[in-house]
Amino acid sequence: MKRFIALMLTAILVLGSSIPVLAAGNGTASAVNSSAINISIDSIESIMLGNSSNMALAKNNFDKADLAYKNALSDYNKVKKQYDALALNTPADWVQALSLSNQLDSLRSTMNSAKFNLDAAQLIYNQQVQQFVLAAKQQYLSYLSALTQNQISALSLSSQENQLAVLLTKLNLGYVSKKQVDTFATQVADLRTSLSNQEEQARVLLQKLRSYMGIPETATVTVSNVEAFDFTSIPAIVFDSDFGIMLANSTDIKTKEISLNSINKTAASSNDPSKYRYDTISAEISLSQAKDKAKLDFQDQYIALKNSDIALKAKIAKLNVKNTELAGMVLKAKFGFASKKQVQDIQLQVSNQELQILMDQQNLYASYIKYNLTKLGY
Repeated sequence: MKRFIALMLTAILVLGSSIPVLAAGNGTASAVNSSAINISIDSIESIMLGNSSNMALAKNNFDKADLAYKNALSDYNKVKKQYDALALNTPADWVQALSLSNQLDSLRSTMNSAKFNLDAAQLIYNQQVQQFVLAAKQQYLSYLSALTQNQISALSLSSQENQLAVLLTKLNLGYVSKKQVDTFATQVADLRTSLSNQEEQARVLLQKLRSYMGIPETATVTVSNVEAFDFTSIPAIVFDSDFGIMLANSTDIKTKEISLNSINKTAASSNDPSKYRYDTISAEISLSQAKDKAKLDFQDQYIALKNSDIALKAKIAKLNVKNTELAGMVLKAKFGFASKKQVQDIQLQVSNQELQILMDQQNLYASYIKYNLTKLGY
């Protein structure tokens, strides 16, 4: 039984870790066929539950373990009912009782193993579903970031094209050389090519997101921006408090605790518990190592989250300064003390900073989602 449990645990853990980057297909029996699908941060999970083949496979593996336990429990209860009904009035009754008792021992062992596998499968199923959803949310935010980067590049290209137009005018007037214009024109052409490549990359990211979520090719997809980012709770995060919650919820730790409890239970019911001593020590060490690794990984997430939040606030402060500078330049231009180009240059800088902050917010949001899911054990 010990080897059987170890093999089953290994299989379950391998299943839990083998989360593909993309779904194998475009979904199972799709709840969305040719209808219009709006992807938002809040709609991702419900869309995937109805369409993702990854979700369907995870549910199938859990259902299989659930059925195995129900069958084992049913078999045990049938024999137990026969055993309890024996009157033990004749030698034949005693012989039958011994036979049924042996069957019960075997069935009890099978039932306990099936229950262990079901408990582990439940943990893995919950973990898989949340990891699939998290991966989709991160892909969704990556796509939004790509769109934001495209806006930044488009602004830069527009500015460069305006400068090129000015240079061409100066060329006609003889103020610049054709070589200068040609050099700048080449830079503008390179920017156009770069933007075109970025737009293609964004289209690929959207296709990956559709595929991962199981959205069929016949469905029309729209993607909504995140309506509002609220990071006010990040500065209030207390690591020690969250770490305690994470330890209590960690799927990996719970699975190893289940393994240790199963070994202890088997040892307790054995005629020679000492032969399980090394298995118990190994399971205890494995549990301790899992807790240590969980702390280091969670601490890394915590530090990265805090640093990203601080960096974002610094950029927002710089944007506020730049907006003040822009307002001053607009006022100067109104009274003829600044040119239109000076105003446009600062407007471009403000727009770039705003878009960069938006992209940083999207990335921070993805990190914040992952941190909270880790804290909840996923």
